[in-house]
Amino acid sequence: MRLVLRAGSHREVADGALEVAASPDTPRRERWQWDIRVFEAATAPNGSQRKGVPVSANLGRGDGSASRIEVRADAELVRPEIQVRSVGTGFDVKRELQEVVAVIVGSGSALAEGRHRLRELDALILEGDDPYFLRMEPGPDFDATVAVIRLKGTGSIGWVP
Repeated sequence: MRLVLRAGSHREVADGALEVAASPDTPRRERWQWDIRVFEAATAPNGSQRKGVPVSANLGRGDGSASRIEVRADAELVRPEIQVRSVGTGFDVKRELQEVVAVIVGSGSALAEGRHRLRELDALILEGDDPYFLRMEPGPDFDATVAVIRLKGTGSIGWVP
């Protein structure tokens, strides 16, 4: 499954963050596995009280500010990783069957799979059977900064939207 989530569709949550994606995304519906949130770096809390062990990275924004991407996961089910990259001339993202991959744009714009134009805080989530390969290329401003988030399952994980 591939899903493009525009910046305006992210859910504002109680701690002042934007929740980009979570599994499940309806709280208390099923066992919580993971979530991805974006905080403005200047207002990000020090040590959230939420469950799971956080992995975070700072992501530069187009206006010169920064956001913090935070991924929390149930350590029994998921191992999260975040890598911040410049799109530059482009790069490839390969994923395994038991991985959920999210790409979030921090600054500029990027073209995913030659057809999805992603702008600031837009996200592309890949899960399940399709696709296992993603090509990221720069947008018309010739560069973008993106966070590539990998959620590696210790068993079967997924996204329960």
